[in-house]
Amino acid sequence: MNDIGFVTAVKNISGILKQMWKFCCDTIEILSNPAQVLVGAMDLSHWILLIIAMVCLILTMSGCKKTKNGATISIIIYTILQCLASVLA
Repeated sequence: MNDIGFVTAVKNISGILKQMWKFCCDTIEILSNPAQVLVGAMDLSHWILLIIAMVCLILTMSGCKKTKNGATISIIIYTILQCLASVLA
């Protein structure tokens, strides 16, 4: 094995180990602060719950009676999540 190949292999291994260490540190940071996870989920839930509420309202207007509660529940969950977000942030 020539020296250039060995040096390249060691650099690649060190790069992989650095990435693994960064991933572990980020994971520990997220797990030690669950509020970050909740705030991120609440930011994403805004769009999901909004789309669900709009689809349920459209289906309700078109005559589907089973989706009447879907819009109400979606809006209630959205309101609760926004209240939690304002408390955590």
